[in-house]
Amino acid sequence: MTKITTLPSKKRSGRIVRTAVYIRVSSRGNEQKRHYTELLRNSTGAVPAGLYADEKSNGASTAKRTEFQRLMSDCRKGKIDRIVTKSVSQLSGNIMEYLETIRELKALGISVCFEKEDIDMRITESELIKCQKSR
Repeated sequence: MTKITTLPSKKRSGRIVRTAVYIRVSSRGNEQKRHYTELLRNSTGAVPAGLYADEKSNGASTAKRTEFQRLMSDCRKGKIDRIVTKSVSQLSGNIMEYLETIRELKALGISVCFEKEDIDMRITESELIKCQKSR
């Protein structure tokens, strides 16, 4: 099981980080929901800030995802410090939405961690990550 360890940022030094999870699941996504609920529960330095789960059938566009919209609203209200999601593809439907989302979250001081790709936006300054080609 992956474990989230939260490092205090300069902005939030000394504070527990309110961490939310965003996932897109099939209609039988209870296993994934349990995994992320347990992940948050067992994480060091993280206070669960909510599990936001859209059904994959809700469409690729973030405008049609009610839980994504609720997540972003809570971010804008200052209720979330960090988002954990399964992969880059779960966060947005296309590259433009991805860039807009990441830029807004960075402007709000919110970091994003992509579990599958092992990318933590709190550590990297880049919005796009260069993939290594296998030889």
